[in-house]
Amino acid sequence: MTITNIYAGLRDISWKVEDTGPIDWKTCFANDFHKDITYQSMACNTSGGATDEAMLNFMKRLEGANVEELKKKHGKGDFEKNVTMMPFSSKRKRMSTIISEVGDSEHGHDKRILSKGASEEVFMECTHFLNEKGEK
Repeated sequence: MTITNIYAGLRDISWKVEDTGPIDWKTCFANDFHKDITYQSMACNTSGGATDEAMLNFMKRLEGANVEELKKKHGKGDFEKNVTMMPFSSKRKRMSTIISEVGDSEHGHDKRILSKGASEEVFMECTHFLNEKGEK
């Protein structure tokens, strides 16, 4: 499986399957925050299936992306021990991961929950979204 299209913010970007070269993150993401949160999600909220492998392979092509460094940082050195993962289930229709070391939030927490799955299920759990500028 290979990622050939992403929708990031207001950008809809496509590649040909045979394109294997590096990708400048600025073509995909509107700003550093958007890039950082997407890198966190791709590196830390994966469980090893074909889709996850495609995301990790895509991430390897992105400038400045390092899966192992992100897992080490957000897992406080021991990803398996310090990260809470809720695997995909057909009942929840999503998987989620709680990571640490994300910086201060508006609520004073240094954690973030990353979820992926059926968009209608993920959106029902959201209280807001960030636009392409990283604003609520």
